[in-house]
Amino acid sequence: MKILEIEQPIQEGPNDPNIFKAIFLAGPPGAGKNQVVQWLGISNIGLKMQDIDHTLAFLNKGKAPATPDYARGERVTIKRQDIFAQNMLGLLINSTGRNYESLMGLNKQLKTAGYDTMMIYVNVDYDVAVNRIGHREQYATDPADKNRRVDLDYFKQAYAATKQNLDFYALMFGDHFALVTNNGNDTSLQHDLRIANKKVSRFLNKPLTSTAQSILAQYKTATS
Repeated sequence: MKILEIEQPIQEGPNDPNIFKAIFLAGPPGAGKNQVVQWLGISNIGLKMQDIDHTLAFLNKGKAPATPDYARGERVTIKRQDIFAQNMLGLLINSTGRNYESLMGLNKQLKTAGYDTMMIYVNVDYDVAVNRIGHREQYATDPADKNRRVDLDYFKQAYAATKQNLDFYALMFGDHFALVTNNGNDTSLQHDLRIANKKVSRFLNKPLTSTAQSILAQYKTATS
């Protein structure tokens, strides 16, 4: 991915909410990341959701395909992500986070492009996640996710890899890291959501980086 090398006129962005902000969602399959997004109220604040399932639903006119073409979904997701970033738009990047080199590479590119970034890591116990991925029609809160089937062998690998990266992400994102353990609607979850909500609010209200301000100034000069 080469965010800074895309040559496309900026047609939107400067007047949109939460420009130059990117929130990474990470956590094992079955953690309930989309549900946490809804609980935190960050699904309708101008951030463009980026994940393969939403891309496939987009390509299929809002319907989740019965036999997803994940290779195509990944290619188009990267292209859409590039375009949104070139247009300064806020991003909500949903992934397991099992490949930390890829995620941190994207994080570095976004920061170079003037973005502030943070991560919400949604944690879940193994047995709870297995139950959820086996009953997506019951637990999935997003239409793009309901028809997706997760292979158990893939789940085991992704779960172990994602959990292994938890401490690494906490260290890398520092104050811009929020941990939500989503094993069910209990007092512990509500406590985590309150803390995450405060961190997201502080993050979104943080002044733009000097790089972002410079890009905006150049844009205004070019369009005045």
